Amino acid sequence: MKNKNIPLIILLIAIIISLNIKTYLLCKEPDPTINQVENTKENTNYRDIAMKTIGDYRTLYQNQEIVGHLAIPNTSFQVLVTQSINNEFYLNHNLEKKVNNLGNPFLDYRNELDDQKLLIYGHNSQSITTDFHFLENYLDLSFYHEHPSLLWQTQEKLNLYQIAGILIVTSDFRHMDLTFNAETWHQHLAWLQKNRLYETNVTLNDEDQLLILQTCYYQPQDSYLLLVAKKIKEYPVS
Repeated sequence: MKNKNIPLIILLIAIIISLNIKTYLLCKEPDPTINQVENTKENTNYRDIAMKTIGDYRTLYQNQEIVGHLAIPNTSFQVLVTQSINNEFYLNHNLEKKVNNLGNPFLDYRNELDDQKLLIYGHNSQSITTDFHFLENYLDLSFYHEHPSLLWQTQEKLNLYQIAGILIVTSDFRHMDLTFNAETWHQHLAWLQKNRLYETNVTLNDEDQLLILQTCYYQPQDSYLLLVAKKIKEYPVS
C-alpha cells in the first residue's frame, strides 16, 4: 500500500535541512582579525595617534634623522624611528644623538622611504624594558587577533599595515635582503610565509609593500624575532 505520509516526511526533512543550513550561517562568526583591520582602515580616529608631524619631532629633539613614527593601535606601543648613514650609530645613541646603551629604533641605512620593503631594527633585553620588547606579545596568537595592524607615519604619509606573520630566525637571515629581481622577490615572500610561527591567513603578493620589524630574541639564544606587515592603505599627511 502506498504510504500517504511519504510527501509529508520528505517535506519535514527538507525543512530540517533548511533550518540547519540557516543555523550554520547565523552561527558562523566573521574573522575577528579581518574585522579589526577593517575597523582601523575605516575609522579616521586612528589619525589622533600621530599628534605631531615628523617635522615637529625633528624640531623637538633637534634631530633631522628622525624619519618616522610607529604605533600599534589600542596599545602603548609608539616609537620614533631614526636613520643614519650606517646601522651602528643608533645601536647606542638616543633620539637626541646622545650616547645611550638602549639606542633607538632605526630604519636600515640602505632603505629609501618608498622602497617596496622596509627594515626597522630595535633592541630587546631580558633584564630591562626596551621599546621593541613589546613585540614579544605577538608570540601569543590571541594578542595578534586583538592587534593585527600597525601605523607607520612619515613626513608625507600615514600608512596602515596589516601584520602578516611573526617569525623567529636563528641562522638564515635572508629577511635582511633588500635587493631583488621579480623571481627572487617572489621566493622571498614565499619564505616569509612558510616560516611564520602561526597561520594568520594574510597572503603576501608580489605587489605588496612590506615593513619588517626586527629585535633580538633569546629562545634560542642569538636569534631574531621578526614582525612582518604589508601596507593596505596610505593617507597624505596634511
